[in-house]
Amino acid sequence: MGTIKVTALIQCILALLLAIWGVKLLLPDRNVWGNPQFETLMMQCQIPSTEAIIRLYQGNGGATVAYWYSVTFDYGKFLGEKQIFYAYAYPSIQSIDCRADEVTVLADEQSWTFSLKEIKNQLINQPIGFYKGETQQKSIQPLRILTLSFGVLLELISVWILSRSFKQFRASRHPGHPRNSRTS
Repeated sequence: MGTIKVTALIQCILALLLAIWGVKLLLPDRNVWGNPQFETLMMQCQIPSTEAIIRLYQGNGGATVAYWYSVTFDYGKFLGEKQIFYAYAYPSIQSIDCRADEVTVLADEQSWTFSLKEIKNQLINQPIGFYKGETQQKSIQPLRILTLSFGVLLELISVWILSRSFKQFRASRHPGHPRNSRTS
């Protein structure tokens, strides 16, 4: 195999790796609020007679940030795990309880009960969120915008590398072709 073919192959592999990384960054995240990388699983329960698992995480972003709590729903299908409830600072979520057709989120002084139907039809698309006790509306976080931008950039770079490597590979197969000879 010629040097140009090896170089083209290496570029194709690099482009593929960048494309995979870019797609991973572009796929929807588990959380609408909070960062899963800084969350620790506190507890989980399975909704009886289903494959659905409810998980409670506690997030800790460091010394200058309050704890946050994230409750997720994992139906075990392609959809994957999705946040359904979030609280930053307070209310402080203490536990979750799974029953046959509903889930209860328990905080210090209050609780919320959601039917399985409500979770599947509404909350996986629009989770309930609190910021220091005030209701939050779903929005894209600045870090998510940066992540999406980087994912798009990786996809563009991989397409550019791939097109370059295909041109090099074609040029190595037809060295005498007029398009492949360069004149000064």
